[in-house]
Amino acid sequence: MIRRCRTPMVVLMAVFGLAGWANASGMATFQLINTAPAGTTPVGQVVASILPAGSVPDGTNPNSPANPFTALSGSSGFNVANLVDFLGSGTLSTGDPVEVIKLQFDGAGFAPGGIVNFSLALDPSYSGPPPTLVLAPGTTGLSLLPYTPPAPVVTPPPTTGGSGGTSTTPTTQVPEPISIAFWSAAVGLGLLRARAFRRARKFEV
Repeated sequence: MIRRCRTPMVVLMAVFGLAGWANASGMATFQLINTAPAGTTPVGQVVASILPAGSVPDGTNPNSPANPFTALSGSSGFNVANLVDFLGSGTLSTGDPVEVIKLQFDGAGFAPGGIVNFSLALDPSYSGPPPTLVLAPGTTGLSLLPYTPPAPVVTPPPTTGGSGGTSTTPTTQVPEPISIAFWSAAVGLGLLRARAFRRARKFEV
């Protein structure tokens, strides 16, 4: 059974660590970009696998958030009131677990140049590395990568000298290819337990 819930689109004012890494509150953050040229038909839906399966709650665990998906500030190119996210999980004929997320952009769709910054809450029982999202094979004109939300601006105290620091560039882990059998089961969500959630029409700070 598919259930729709209204949840707020929020502005998260928190400092996150490495891109794609789960922060202390148990979330991982991502950025979806429609890289298609202007004038291209807007995207109606985006499907991606969640690796490893089970790292994001699908609604079957009563101790998990009602909807682990949260749209973040900086998003553009779509009507948040018309965004529905589906989370599905199941088991393939091979016995391997499978979990997918589908973002459905009703109405005018997801326009070229649009951005969806979002977080996924992790399942309370999950203690592994942050999950990776992998777009379905053959997907073009879209980019889906780990994302680090900007930290609040902090004015440093005046200094009289000192040495400069160094910074490191986060690395993106390249996942293993997804089999055709996985997508034949997952893309339509027909073989999976699926829940759908509709975004609310307001921001909350």
